[in-house]
Formats: sequence, structure tokens, C-alpha cells
Amino acid sequence: MLGARRSTIPGRKHKMVFVDFGNPYLRAYLETYGKAHEAHLGEVRAQLAGWIARSRAAEAERAAAEGCVPRPLAATLDIDEVILANIHMNSYQAPAGVQGPDPIDFHAADYYQAPDGRPWPRDDLRLNPLLPGARALLEALREHGVEIYLITGRLESIRDETAENFGFVGLAGEGPGAIFHPDELARPGGRLIMCPDAEYPPPGSSVRPYKESRRRAIEATRRIVLNIGDQISDLGLYGDVQVHCPHCFYWCP
Repeated sequence: MLGARRSTIPGRKHKMVFVDFGNPYLRAYLETYGKAHEAHLGEVRAQLAGWIARSRAAEAERAAAEGCVPRPLAATLDIDEVILANIHMNSYQAPAGVQGPDPIDFHAADYYQAPDGRPWPRDDLRLNPLLPGARALLEALREHGVEIYLITGRLESIRDETAENFGFVGLAGEGPGAIFHPDELARPGGRLIMCPDAEYPPPGSSVRPYKESRRRAIEATRRIVLNIGDQISDLGLYGDVQVHCPHCFYWCP
């Protein structure tokens, strides 16, 4: 089902994972994947006010007991398959007769729209589409006054590409509708926390220690009310609420 090949994108050192959509059931599932993801993030939004109220009260109680100022509230989110989709780069072609009388020309990009409302370009492997429900969740966190941190296993060497991607889908900019200012994503130490190339775990090792070290650093000055990711390696140890946003196409240790 899975295949991996080295990235052909300049600056990328890691491999990209491709799903074999020769299985017609996977192609059919993709039609419902976006709706399921949107519904899942919608459930998170519905619970958000209650979670924030409990975290704020618990932090106030802790601060009073320790004689210090309450920490601001923060949320930590993974990027890939929570906010942005990587699955759009997968395709499958078969001649007539292999799975029916008609030829198959399948491309996962056909299920996404570009920011201008047009179909996502099939040959664009550099930028990633915005997943349904992601903007609404980020907006809800911002409206509640929760600071947003993006902790990703993406390598530091593709920071510029990642920051550009957030601008391309409308999440970053200088206008009133943007979630992030470009400066917050453009440099280390901002809202976008990326894995230094030298710290990337070897094949078969988990990215969980790296991500937990970054959440630990955030929790030194912030209370993490929500931590959300699509892989188990995104979860654990830090955050009052841990949310696993299921992803059925691949698994990362």
C-alpha cells in the first residue's frame, strides 16, 4: 500500500511517502476523508470552550498555590494531515480492463481546491492543500485567546517552503483574516517549530522524543490546553487534552 522515494524538490532531504491507490476502496474512501476530517475537527471546536475554561481555572489554582502569575494558554498542533494535506500528491493510472471497462486516471489532487476555487494542480508537489475544518479550528483557538504553536517533523531546511504554503492557502499574511503573521513562521523561535536536520531521527526511530522536547519547552512558560495530531507520536506527556485526529493512509512511529 505504501511506497517511498526521495524527494525531487530542491532543499528536501527526506523521503516522501506515496499511497498505492490501485486499491479502488482507497479511492472511494478519499471522497469521505475530507468530510470525516472536518467533522472530527468540528467536534474539537464544540468541546473547546469547556476545555479552555477548565485549563484556565486549573492554572489559576496552581498559580495561587505557588504564588506566581498564571501562564497563558497555548495549543500545539501537528501540520501534516491535521492542517495541510499530503495525500494530494498520490495518483493511479490503469488501462481499460484492469479494474473495469474504462481506463482509470485517478489523482487525489482532484478532491481539493486551490485558494482561487479552481482544481488543485495535479503536478504541484511543493505546496499542500488546506484540509477542511482546519481554518475554523485555528480561528476558534485565536478567538479564545489561545496561543497557537505548530510542532512538525518537517525539516528546518524547508521552512521557507512551509511558510510560503501557509501564505498560499490564506493562513498567514498581514491582513485581518490571517491566523499567523509571516514573521511568526519565517524564523526559528516563532509559532512554527520545525525539526533541525541534525536532530531528525534515523529510519525506524520515533519523532516523539523531538516533539515532546518542544512541548516541554513551551510548557515552561505556557499551559498547553490542547495537543492534536494525526499520529500517536504527536501525543503524550504534555497538554491537558490530547486529541488523536485519525489518519488512515500512513503511520509514523
